[in-house]
Amino acid sequence: MADGSNLAKTEVPESALPECPLPKIPDFDDFDKDTLGIWFYAPRQMPSAFADVKARPGYVRIRGQESRTSLNKVSILARKLTSLHARITTKMEFLPEVHQHSAGLILYYDNMNYINLRKHYSEALGRSALSIIHLENGVKTEFLNSRIPTEDVPVYLRLEIDGRVSRFSWCYADFDFFEYKDL
Repeated sequence: MADGSNLAKTEVPESALPECPLPKIPDFDDFDKDTLGIWFYAPRQMPSAFADVKARPGYVRIRGQESRTSLNKVSILARKLTSLHARITTKMEFLPEVHQHSAGLILYYDNMNYINLRKHYSEALGRSALSIIHLENGVKTEFLNSRIPTEDVPVYLRLEIDGRVSRFSWCYADFDFFEYKDL
């Protein structure tokens, strides 16, 4: 502390440090640089441990690691929400081969609380599918009414946040988004 003690103060004098304006974080990233932007982060590790933007310019390749509930190495490339109102859209190319494979778009609080629109291999359908999983305080709910078979082609995933309401949707290249309702 400025006064030499180690006790927190209720009031302190304003800092004499000069202002340091920060660059605006872009709303869009087409992954055309050699490194990820500093606005991306990952729980408990550096994103460069699993995310590669050099292998295919214009894309980020994410190597899967442990499950979303792991406290060690999860492959979650995240950005912090800075508003109560947001629309997040991403294009994903992914071919799941076994039921343990999944990738998608996640609204993540921590390893025990998230909601995830994911593409995975559905053993019940015998093919790739999209579905939504919600984990609240460690209790998992898979919305079976949200499961839909998908083609193994690029898919667009979207999350719209409007205050306390969140909506997932998806589409192929035509941008005619299918919205999940009644979850």
